Amino acid sequence: MPSSTKNLIRLMLVAIIVLAFMAGFYQSSLSVEKKKYKLLENKLEKLETKIEEMDF
Repeated sequence: MPSSTKNLIRLMLVAIIVLAFMAGFYQSSLSVEKKKYKLLENKLEKLETKIEEMDF
């Protein structure tokens, strides 16, 4: 194989690996944010029920 073809294959392999790591990081971050959102949503519901129970 010519040298330029080898370099192109190496570059493409590195790009695939980098993109795979980026996709994994994004997936992990997304799941963490979803968990945070759920926790905040639950806290909000609890506060709303407490406010509704209070009589002003």
